[in-house]
Amino acid sequence: MRLHHLNPRPVRPKKVVVVGAGGFIGGSVARALMDDGVNTVPVSRREIDFLDNSAALKFQSVVKGADALVVALAEAPCKDSSVLVRNIQMLDPIVHALGDMDNLHVVYVSSDAVYADSSSVLREDSCCAPTTIHGVMHLAREIVLGQAVNSPLAIVRPTLVFGDDDPHNGYGPNRFKRQAESNEIIRLFGAGEELRDHIWVNDVTAIITGILYKKSVGVVNAVTGEVNSFREIASMIVDNLNSASIIEASERTEPMPHNGYRAFDNSLLREEFPEITVTTLRDTYS
Repeated sequence: MRLHHLNPRPVRPKKVVVVGAGGFIGGSVARALMDDGVNTVPVSRREIDFLDNSAALKFQSVVKGADALVVALAEAPCKDSSVLVRNIQMLDPIVHALGDMDNLHVVYVSSDAVYADSSSVLREDSCCAPTTIHGVMHLAREIVLGQAVNSPLAIVRPTLVFGDDDPHNGYGPNRFKRQAESNEIIRLFGAGEELRDHIWVNDVTAIITGILYKKSVGVVNAVTGEVNSFREIASMIVDNLNSASIIEASERTEPMPHNGYRAFDNSLLREEFPEITVTTLRDTYS
């Protein structure tokens, strides 16, 4: 779906509800909106447990009168069927509350994991055929929202996200930086040869706020268009921090994700949001 903007010029919404504000991306979005002076209602698990029977009624009260809703809610990592089911169930109270709200602008934070593996560069119109449960979860949620919500809907598909507040300590720049700061050994999966795109959380936030202000509808990938191997990333971080960390290869016990290649064309992002200049890992650590 081609991205298009309902606002001829950027306009800050009067009230935005951010579901998942206790998380990495959702928290960053909520803080950025508040810094911009937007009336922002952050919703974390402390406010509403979306698996609770009372969630729909509570959420209906919270979202009433809002101009926009950001859904950045997920239980992660989503690696098995029970977590998949819970993630789908979490969406039910939101869908129920949005049934009669046809003017609310909804932004769903999905994942690049929805795309099929490919030896070619991926774009927004590339085939969606996920090979992981995590990707299946996000694609299912996209479909549920697309069919159940009458509101204008934008879907953001970030690639791997890096930043200092990441709570998961996931393999890649976030973990490598913490290990390098402590001069720990950085152990790669295999030789660390997979080529992946990584985007800074602040840039994902800028894309989401840009979508809110332009009232964008459609799909956009939050990507830099640059790929680096995990060995290159570890080396950049160690050199940048003057760390004594040693980078070690290891024997693989599982197949290489995405056949070792996951690259994106970010021309749509550059065309629709020329005001956003994404920060690559090379910009950050070279």
